[in-house]
Amino acid sequence: VIDNDGRAAVSKAIIPSSVNIDNEWVLLGFGPRFGAIDGQGQWQVQPLYSAALNFVQPQDWASAVSDNHVTLIDTTGGEPLEGFAAAEPLASMARLALNDNATGETVLFDNSGHEVQRYPGLSSLQVSDASEGTVPFKDTSGLFGLIDSNGKKVIGSYFDKIGGMNDGLAKAVKQSTYGANFGYINLAGRFAVVPEFEWAQDFSEKRAWAGMKGQAQLLNTNGNVLAQLEVHCNQRIITDAKGHQFWPLKPVTCANGSGQ
Repeated sequence: VIDNDGRAAVSKAIIPSSVNIDNEWVLLGFGPRFGAIDGQGQWQVQPLYSAALNFVQPQDWASAVSDNHVTLIDTTGGEPLEGFAAAEPLASMARLALNDNATGETVLFDNSGHEVQRYPGLSSLQVSDASEGTVPFKDTSGLFGLIDSNGKKVIGSYFDKIGGMNDGLAKAVKQSTYGANFGYINLAGRFAVVPEFEWAQDFSEKRAWAGMKGQAQLLNTNGNVLAQLEVHCNQRIITDAKGHQFWPLKPVTCANGSGQ
């Protein structure tokens, strides 16, 4: 806030989302802010951030966003490593990813700040999909594979799209062989669930939703269908693998006999 002489009368590090002048008052709106509380409801990280905090294990560190500025923080809101403010923690790996703008590379570091491996291209590690000790990487051709915490390739870069490894499986697309369909690969890089889906979600508790032709299917890790979500006569129903309705309990029929 600047006074009549052009001097800064008030300055705050947080950028306001709205500014209104009402006679002698300046009303500053800061929108929703995020922090972290402990089990007793006390602030451990002050609500200074413009996006929700996602602390990842095993470091218990998070990439905190404040008005497009990213800072690596620990559970007290402090910076755990000097010079690594822009680094992103990798879940399940005890590793950090950081862009080296000078060389155009993505660098993998350990928790002490020691370099582990470098990869061509900025943001070539798919940080949000780090899971079960692996993280997807993208090579110079634009194809994806998986690396482990030592920076070694677990799965070569053969896939056009790949997700995080969950319950030993990762959703993937291999355009050259199966077209644009999603399937699920194992740690050997082989499709354990055949690519036949228009979309797919990550596994969680050995279950995952995947869909095709207007139908959503709940799969187990063997690729077997446990349930199907369909629309019949303009109403959602759940069926078993053979199409027998089990929810709602009362069979759904079309009043005019023409619905599908």
